Amino acid sequence: MKIQKLIRSVGIIILAAGMSANIAQAATYSDVNAGDWYYNSVQYVSDNQIMTGLNETTFGVSEDLARAQFATILYRMAGKPVPTAPSTFIDVAEGEWYSDAVAWASAAKIVTGYTDTNTFAPGKSITREEIATMMHRFAKYEQKESDARAVLTEYPDAGAVNQFAYEAVQWSVAHELIKGDNGYLNPQSATNRAVCATIIERYMTRDFNLSEPGGVPTIPENQKKGQEVVEYARKFVGKTPYAAGGLSLETGTDCSGFVKLIYANFGITLPRPTWEQDDVGIEVKETEMQLGDLIFFANYEHVGIYSGNGKFIHTATQNKGTVEEELKWMGPIKTVRRVL
Repeated sequence: MKIQKLIRSVGIIILAAGMSANIAQAATYSDVNAGDWYYNSVQYVSDNQIMTGLNETTFGVSEDLARAQFATILYRMAGKPVPTAPSTFIDVAEGEWYSDAVAWASAAKIVTGYTDTNTFAPGKSITREEIATMMHRFAKYEQKESDARAVLTEYPDAGAVNQFAYEAVQWSVAHELIKGDNGYLNPQSATNRAVCATIIERYMTRDFNLSEPGGVPTIPENQKKGQEVVEYARKFVGKTPYAAGGLSLETGTDCSGFVKLIYANFGITLPRPTWEQDDVGIEVKETEMQLGDLIFFANYEHVGIYSGNGKFIHTATQNKGTVEEELKWMGPIKTVRRVL
């Protein structure tokens, strides 16, 4: 079913029979079975009248969720406050089943829409990073915001997260509202209704009081800095060429020159040659590597920056230039040094 048709059908259901018309036990949905990973979450959002089924027998677990639907979900979670003014989005008319939800969410700064066109795109499928962004703003609305931020560079596609959503995704991952999809964030992928139900249940049952046992700790300062180092270094992947003895991120450098230039951006001065760099900072075990650590190899005079997920960033060869690749191709590690 296309999302435009789905959004119309949901609107008809709500207008015709009221907001709780399709509230049901998870067991009554033909597409929700005991043992399914989303069963308890669907049960939770149904019991608490946060999400309704597409009809009395179908929840629509694999259906993409529309932006208007998610605004309505948050609106219900907030207790359906009366909006103070209509929405100003040109594609949200008064009298639609989602009009009050979008108007409230806009006034509460939970949604901003697409500012270049002043549209909300109510029928558009909501992406994973958009859900994270709205959840983060909703947490601020409910005064549940925290300083917890996850290190996203452990995910191979962390660089695909848009700037507007980056901090929200960090927060969502730190609180395990989003746990990744087979090791990936998939920030621009559409979110289906089963995933949404799971995120909502996690949010509603999560303890956001970080002073209590079991709270999510904030990232230590050196780990935050390591994440910043990796994010900066990643900007030059595929761009900085290899040049033996060079010392420029634009015209070229070698492995030790690359790490020297990257760290110089953070006010840290490293020696120029590899054999001097491998004695700076403190030595750490391979099993305790953190983002931003310097990695030196036993079979080569070579250095790179650990970027997470078993990978590192380095200026490799004339053919490769600056790349991010798996550590295993370089052979045994000689030492790991931490300078942050």
